[in-house]
Formats: sequence, C-alpha cells, structure tokens
Amino acid sequence: MHFGTAALFAVFAFTGVVVPYALWRVAWIRTVAPLGMIQLAVALLSSPLCLGRALPPLPPGIFEPLSWIAVMLFLFVAGGHAQLDRGVAVQRKHLGIAVASLVIPLAVGAVLGQWLRIAHPDFAGPLGGGAVFSFAVAICVAVTALPMLAILVADLDLYSSAVGRAALVVAVMHDMALWLLLAAVLLIARSAEAPLVGVAALFLAVPVAIVAIFIAIRALAHWLWERTAKTDRAALVSACGLLLCCATISDVFGLHLAIGAFLAGTIAPRDMFRRAAAAIEPISTVVLLPFFFLAAAQTVPASLDVAHLIEATFVVTTVALVAKFLAGAVSARLAGFSAEDSLVLGSLLQCKGLMEIVAVIMLRDAKIVSAEFVASFIVMSLVTTLAAKPLVGCSRALGRLRQSGFPGPRVLMPRSGKLMFESRRPAEAALAPDGRRLDDDISGRAPIFGARPQQGRHSDGSRG
Repeated sequence: MHFGTAALFAVFAFTGVVVPYALWRVAWIRTVAPLGMIQLAVALLSSPLCLGRALPPLPPGIFEPLSWIAVMLFLFVAGGHAQLDRGVAVQRKHLGIAVASLVIPLAVGAVLGQWLRIAHPDFAGPLGGGAVFSFAVAICVAVTALPMLAILVADLDLYSSAVGRAALVVAVMHDMALWLLLAAVLLIARSAEAPLVGVAALFLAVPVAIVAIFIAIRALAHWLWERTAKTDRAALVSACGLLLCCATISDVFGLHLAIGAFLAGTIAPRDMFRRAAAAIEPISTVVLLPFFFLAAAQTVPASLDVAHLIEATFVVTTVALVAKFLAGAVSARLAGFSAEDSLVLGSLLQCKGLMEIVAVIMLRDAKIVSAEFVASFIVMSLVTTLAAKPLVGCSRALGRLRQSGFPGPRVLMPRSGKLMFESRRPAEAALAPDGRRLDDDISGRAPIFGARPQQGRHSDGSRG
C-alpha cells in the first residue's frame, strides 16, 4: 500500500484535529486538560521521535502555511481579549505582582540559559551566541499565556473573584511584555555580528511600527468600521484585513508577523472584534491550531539522544515551575492577598500554553535555538500548563484546612519588631472584635504593593 503526500496529509490532519477532540470529550480528560494541551500531546506522539517514525516521512514544511494562519488568527483573538473588560480595574498591586512575577523568572531563566549553554550546547542555534541565548531562555521561562489562563479562570469559576481578576490583569501585562522582549531578541539576533546595530534598529523599528499600527492603522480601522454595514460577514472580512495589514507591517519592520497579529487584536474596534471572534475562535482553536502543533512536532528529529533530552527537560521544567510559582505567590502575598489566594495566583501563572510554543518556534526560525531546544521546551510548556489546575486544587485544599481550624504555626509581629512563631489549637484562636479569626485576616500585616494596610492586633493585645 502506497501513501502519497495527500494521503499522508489527510492521516496527520485526522490525527491532529479529530483524535484530540474525541479524547477531550471524555469527561475525566476534559476536567484534567484543556483541548489545546491534548492537541499538543497528540502532535508530539505523532512526531518522528515517537509513533511518526512508523509512517513515511512528510515533505518538509507541509504544515507551515496553515500553521501560521492559525497562529495569526489565534493571536488576533488573544490580543482582542487583552483589552480588559471595563469591570476589571488595574490597581497598583496588580502592577507590582506583574513586575515581580515577570522579573524574577526572567532572572532565573537567564541563569538557566547560562547552564544550558555549558551543559547542553546543542540547544543553541547558529545565532544563539552570547547573551542572546540566555535572554531567549529567560523569556521562555517567564511566559504566561493569557488565553489558556482565561480558560482556566472560567473553568474554575474565578472570574468574579479578586484573585481571578488579578491573574487576568497580570497575564495581559505579561503578554505585552513577552512580545516586546521577543522583538528585542529577534532584532538583536539578526544583527549578531554588530549587536549595537541591532539595538539601534530596535529603537528605530519599534517606534515606527507603533506609530504605524497604533495611530495610523487604528484610526483607519475605526473610520472604515463606522462606515461599514454591521454584519458578521463584514466584521470577519474587516478583522482579517486588519490583522494581515498589521502582520505585514510588523514583519517589514523587522518584527515577527505574530507580533503584528497580536497588536491587531488590541486595536480592533470592539464591536467588530466581538462579531469576528465568534467566527474566528472556534475554527482557529479546533481546526487550525492542530496544524501548528503538528508543524512544531515534525521538526523534532528522530535521532535525538532521549536520555540527554530527558535530563535537560526535567531541569528546565522544574526551574520554570518553581520560579513562576514562587514569584507569583510571594508577590501576591506581599501585595495583601491571603495565603490561599496567593498560592492560587502562583498556580494560575503556570499557564504557558500556545504562547510558549509560538515563542519557541519564533526563536527557532530566527536560528537562536535548535530543534532539541524546541522539543524540550514544548514538553515543559505541556507539563507546566497541565500542572496549573491541580496546583490550584491543592492551594484551595490548604485554604480549607486552615479555615477549618487546622493547627499550624502562626507568625506574630510584636512592637519590638522581632518575628515570633506561635502554635495553637483551633479553640485558642484569637478573634477580632467583629468575630473574624485574626489568622484568616490577610491585612494583619502591611502589604507592599499598593494595598492600604489595615488594623491588625499585636501579640501583646494592643491595636496596631
């Protein structure tokens, strides 16, 4: 039996589109993982490193056109959702959490990049020399994916909660920072022999692209939409025209077309976006995105040293998981959130999803990282994203234990300024005048990031 190119394409398309959706329809799988992660896992299993070696090889780049159409449509929708609802107010504490939970993983990722350059030099691409590779690793470690996080927040019914709104605001800020940082890395890498030229090009290209997209194209898009029939078909065509125009401008000025597609969503007229997203979102996430995952999986070589790859992937995944979780949880606690909500926020920020894969593929196309790097970081993205929901469950379970009076250590801050630890039983819990348990009051200590400190009680019984 002979498999032609068309037959192979149909087999892989069926595997990437239909099989993941059929698996996701199983109730217990749907509660564990979102559809995108199932699609990614199936694509990895069909790679030449796994089950794909039993099939004839596919022509190189066969999925590329469909994959980038999928990415542009998906990022357009993500950019539109990044325009926060009017009910989600950005507060100073959100900004503090966003900065801390981005800067700390970036710093940890830069150190990890230095280790990878020494222990796994095959992870770096031809243009991944010097600090460029470490910066690329730092970005991949610090990524938080807004679309996947929004799905998880809705699934866990956290949208109306303070921690859910904070997670969405932080994810929006991280997404914006991700594209700016990626633009910087791509421009500098393209001028590898003269890094200063790359930096100068960044300072010239980014303002020009911002002026062109956020002023000229935005004004034109709003002017045209006001004079267009408000139908779903007109909205779909207008949205596609807007995103293709922004993607072209972004690519011409040395940025990636994916960055332009994301920015197109942020400037789209809201009514046009809502109508277009209703048609774009299902087709992009269910039908087209699997081709992006298949394209990424097909670049994984069959001759990889699996033991070598497992070691690197374990280190990368552990570092990314711990760095992002601790940075989010600690910064949220310092901002005045309760211990339970802080752990929930740190867990939610684990969502990397498709944004991580897009960033990795962009770095590979720019020859900053290798196919081995792509394989390792795709697995890391899959594991960290799947870990987010169980981590939220564990955080909530710890919170319920604490609310039920589970005995544990308590930190007191007397007037002397010295930390004291006290362990007590539930019956001996100190109560505030309004009947609340003091250990359940998140404001008994002064928050750092913008929240106003409230009255607590010192260990000597006086008000502070």
